[in-house]
Amino acid sequence: MNLDDYVDVPTRLKLALERWPDLRLQELGYRLEQFADTPTIVCEVRIYRTPDDPYPAIANTFQNPESIFDEVSILVNPLTSAQEELLATFDVGTVVTVTKTFTTGSPTSVTKNAVVEGIQHTITPSRHDIRLKLGQIDILLPFILNTSNLDDTTYALA
Repeated sequence: MNLDDYVDVPTRLKLALERWPDLRLQELGYRLEQFADTPTIVCEVRIYRTPDDPYPAIANTFQNPESIFDEVSILVNPLTSAQEELLATFDVGTVVTVTKTFTTGSPTSVTKNAVVEGIQHTITPSRHDIRLKLGQIDILLPFILNTSNLDDTTYALA
């Protein structure tokens, strides 16, 4: 498949709005489908070029869902003393790696880096829970001249 002439959706919508200033989109719904064992969100829309468009276009857009970790709960009671000591070092701004494992479907697990944005303790006589509020983060590697790929987005100038 040759995508040399591909125009992304935001650009196509901008061009359509220039041509039809009264352009309107109506979301008809979305569904989760599997394509080659990959979960994919399919959204269907009706596109009206004018308010009284007798033949609106129907389009579908596809996107792989992104896993976002915004919170993690930890039960402290069963942890070893070494694990408790490690947990005690967590503070706002700490970067953590979170992995979610699924019992069915594909992928079987998702691992993401996140940053701790808040910490909440709930302590009762028999239980100690810690809830970490997480924010999204991209970890970039330092760009090193003559060794890093220029088109690799995991590298950045330090």
